[in-house]
Amino acid sequence: MERSAGWKRPQPWAGVALLLALGASLVLLFAPLGTQVEAISPSGSFQQPAVAHPSLPRIQGWSVAVPLSIPVFLTGAGLFAASRQARRWLIVIAALLGAFVLLSALSVGIYYLPAEAAMIVAATRKRR
Repeated sequence: MERSAGWKRPQPWAGVALLLALGASLVLLFAPLGTQVEAISPSGSFQQPAVAHPSLPRIQGWSVAVPLSIPVFLTGAGLFAASRQARRWLIVIAALLGAFVLLSALSVGIYYLPAEAAMIVAATRKRR
């Protein structure tokens, strides 16, 4: 089976970046990251507070999946660009992912820093 002339084996670091971004998004979506304490005592007697550790969608709603999918989409596009040997697009995608990490650094952006590092390596390394 013959490959198309434009398709090559992608830079492995682009695949690593996609896996890191996907892993971070899945952890942020499904891991119990929050803490809720409920202590209601209607009769005035002491009651043991109920402590729960819900996931991010349970606290914020499933709309948080949209911003968490942005790094996965960008690294997926980076993997596509790496398979087409489009180094300029890899640099653009690494810059966009870096902007996402920087703009969301105080909330979830720091979790995507390893994916950003892998995308920078994929954009700067030459194919052998």
